[in-house]
Amino acid sequence: MGWAPRNGMSSQEWDGLPGMGWAPKYGMGSQEWDGLPGVGWAPKSGMGSQSWAELPDVGWAPRNWMGSQVWDGLQSMGWAPKYGMGSQVWDGLPGVGWAPRNGMGSQERDELPGVGWAPKYGMGSKVWDGLPGMGCAPRSGMGSQKWDGLPRVGCAPRSGMGSQEWDGLPDVGWAPRCEMDSQVWDGLPGMGWAPRYRMGSQFWAGHK
Repeated sequence: MGWAPRNGMSSQEWDGLPGMGWAPKYGMGSQEWDGLPGVGWAPKSGMGSQSWAELPDVGWAPRNWMGSQVWDGLQSMGWAPKYGMGSQVWDGLPGVGWAPRNGMGSQERDELPGVGWAPKYGMGSKVWDGLPGMGCAPRSGMGSQKWDGLPRVGCAPRSGMGSQEWDGLPDVGWAPRCEMDSQVWDGLPGMGWAPRYRMGSQFWAGHK
């Protein structure tokens, strides 16, 4: 079936991921597992009020209330967050993606050759990067949020708020790697990805 963790702890319960492998369910940090159909599995954690949103034809991404972040679907392009922080509203850049429009007064527009146009801000050290073939996404210093282009997926944020970094899951989508729980991701070939913990002497063993 793939890979499964081996743990010496004692509070480990096993969940079978049909056609994908196995993953642990913990009671330690209110971690519960969500199945990502056709994609794999990812943890849902109550520690950082993280909830998962499905990105149709793309994969899954977390929705976080820490920074009043809500996700908007960019059809055929991916997803991008909409903030309530600074009167930020999203404009569609046809054939490119989406970019925010801000009424605060420090908005300048830069042309991203072969991509389109996007604003450059001076208010929060926000600078725009063009993601070739994908559109534009912001890189912001407001919440130490930097954007990475997810090839064939779209764009997703990499945030320093919770030491969350993103790993690419080839042909699957993307999933976060979090240092809060010393969580590291292992690839389950042909099945998806699952986390490996250092917290409880947990190591992964292959089951043929």
